[in-house]
Amino acid sequence: MDVIETTDYDIFKGIVGNRKVEKKHVEMLTGAIDRNNLLNVRPIIVNEEMMVIDGQHRLEAAKLLEVPIFYYIVKGAGHQEVALLNSNQRNWIMSDYLNMYAKQGYPEYIKLKEFLENHKIDLQHIFMVLTLGIESCSAEERIRMARINTNFRNGFFVAKTDYQQLGQYIDKFLEFKKEFLKYSMAKRGECIFLKSSGIARAFFLFCETFWEKIRWPVFFKHVSENTQSIVAKSTRDQYYQLLLSIYNFRLPNKNCLK
Repeated sequence: MDVIETTDYDIFKGIVGNRKVEKKHVEMLTGAIDRNNLLNVRPIIVNEEMMVIDGQHRLEAAKLLEVPIFYYIVKGAGHQEVALLNSNQRNWIMSDYLNMYAKQGYPEYIKLKEFLENHKIDLQHIFMVLTLGIESCSAEERIRMARINTNFRNGFFVAKTDYQQLGQYIDKFLEFKKEFLKYSMAKRGECIFLKSSGIARAFFLFCETFWEKIRWPVFFKHVSENTQSIVAKSTRDQYYQLLLSIYNFRLPNKNCLK
């Protein structure tokens, strides 16, 4: 199927039944495309009458930026295909988008997919860290996640964190979980918090802050001795304080992390 490039935006037509163009969505895409233009690897879909079946927001963003839009023609496509695409898009989760773009050859998504597979960790654990950085936690930054999620779904993901460094932190995080489950008397349902992004982000910040000072045998010994105190918390900062208290358990003040 041939992909065609053009800046003649007037050749495209809307189609009855497609979603209304959302200004905020177009603005988000415009910013993402301006920073990293990947429109050439995410063509829009039109039918033989040049009605846009998929990609109307990308088309509007390309117009605003005055950059080429890429498209291919699917003959016979119409209302049913629009409804199917819109329905499927709403039901997809982030890992579905990751797999799709990796298969299509998007370098950032391929790199991320390989990273997750190598370290055996779920995307939900590290998504916020990858996109905002390890130290991010402010309310303003959390609001930005809506825009970041949109960019990820539209093929414009770019990691903000060093993979090699994060890989070291993840290895220690998985060891922490293993050590806790080995000694904990908690029931399986009571350990669900270990799958939350909050404790993962707290652990990565703990590593980032004290990497050169942490004595890991000491930390894991303290984990085994304090499993009853490792419980669900509401925020990343609460988990961070929990990790500090575990490490500092019965240590002389001079050896405590602060």
